Amino acid sequence: MKACLFACAVVSGALGDVVVDPSKKFQTIEGFGAANIMPWQPDVTAADIQTAFGAAPYGQTAGLNILRVRLPPDEAEFGLNLPTTRALAANYSHVKIIATPWSPPAALKTNNNTVGGYLRQDSYAAYAAHLKKFVAYMKSNGVDVYAVSVQNEPDIGVTYESCFWTPQDLLRFVKEFAGGLGTRLFAPESFHFNHSLSDPILQDAAAAANLDFVGGHIYGGGLEPYPLAVEKGKPVWMTEHLNNETTWQAALATGRAISDCMGAGMSAFVYWYVKRSYGPLYQNGTLSLRGRVMSVFSLSVPPGSVRVSVAGETVANMSVTAYVTPAQDTVVIAVNQNPYEVTSTVDVAGTPAAAATYGAVLGGGVGNKKR
Repeated sequence: MKACLFACAVVSGALGDVVVDPSKKFQTIEGFGAANIMPWQPDVTAADIQTAFGAAPYGQTAGLNILRVRLPPDEAEFGLNLPTTRALAANYSHVKIIATPWSPPAALKTNNNTVGGYLRQDSYAAYAAHLKKFVAYMKSNGVDVYAVSVQNEPDIGVTYESCFWTPQDLLRFVKEFAGGLGTRLFAPESFHFNHSLSDPILQDAAAAANLDFVGGHIYGGGLEPYPLAVEKGKPVWMTEHLNNETTWQAALATGRAISDCMGAGMSAFVYWYVKRSYGPLYQNGTLSLRGRVMSVFSLSVPPGSVRVSVAGETVANMSVTAYVTPAQDTVVIAVNQNPYEVTSTVDVAGTPAAAATYGAVLGGGVGNKKR
């Protein structure tokens, strides 16, 4: 049994027995990541890439395996994504690159503007061609795009690149125009997992056949199971979230968000900017407090792991999830947001129970146990 804890505190509490049953399986985990949005922020460096996506040295790298990039409305900007994505393709080929458009090309929209408006009804085929051209461009430059989105947050009005889509618009596009893009497709990336945008797609067999996974964000809501997606065999990815506070408590809140997303059946957690004062990497390129918290998940729960049942007594401000990795290790991760240490017994079905201590760091801690 190995323990990986950030620190301990002098006051303690008791969680009681944590009972893990690896025979009760839920979703397969695809991974954990963050975004590099060009040219809205300076591009990351080679050293940043190692810190964000490398697996060693432990405690200095985040071990992420998903990168989200902007799919520009202007073809002339496609190449902005190449320096980082080509470096990943060459040295970190396990990293999944997903691309999100914030707006279709202005000429295809009702307002001839990359802010607001709708995709014109006669522009659907042209927009599908735009997405396909991006995928082909990246591939011709040595980068395989794992998946593309239809639209970032189609259900909120903002003053930057954006576009509104109704549920009927999304259904029509995915059903009639999204086949043959050259890669996987995800949608609708609602800002709060508005199921009214994705339900029509999932309920239409022809549309659902073109959708590989459901993507969404958890701003102000949406962190809940999605039974219809499970019924239709579609994984659910959380593809954007941020907390711009930089304290340990805020970093642990991100850990709690990851734990809760996994507990709600989501297969991936993708943070906002990878390098920012509030990102997994600080502006100077070193691993942040938030990055340390995220690394507990990304380095302990590799892609292909399966979330399994965990039960037992509960403690306020604490979340526990369990996984079986491809190597058949059983991993238990607890996020303790209390200002004191919590102890428990971890009982994995079929193996001897073991003691666990989940530490506190300036108000909380994250720990994992691997058997």
